Amino acid sequence: MKNIEGIVWEKLKPHLKNDSMENWVKELFSDCFSYSIPSFWDSIVADLVYIMYKRQQELTSVKVVQVKIKFGGLRFYTSGQDDFVNGAIYLAESQCLKICTNCGSYGQTKLNTGRWNAGCVLCADTSFEMT
Repeated sequence: MKNIEGIVWEKLKPHLKNDSMENWVKELFSDCFSYSIPSFWDSIVADLVYIMYKRQQELTSVKVVQVKIKFGGLRFYTSGQDDFVNGAIYLAESQCLKICTNCGSYGQTKLNTGRWNAGCVLCADTSFEMT
């Protein structure tokens, strides 16, 4: 089985800039069975993890269960969170909806091709027709 918490730490470490968080992040993701998102979203997830780190005294047993892309957006599933963390998760999920999963551009018009990950107008294949 893969060491997901180690993989997550390596992806988030450049954005967290706080090596003292390594053990906490690995513990947070120790029950995570999937972390499969575009690398363009790692900085947003790192910000979310930092918020959770700062909130850790109020959280007793928060764990990240799964982080994935669904319907073109981030889904960040946890257990043991409070309403504050739920709000932070909602904000992160909303921010990721504005980032193209193909090229990482922010705020560009997404293509309407019937596929969730069709991309945006900047990275569009010329075979797509924009509607």
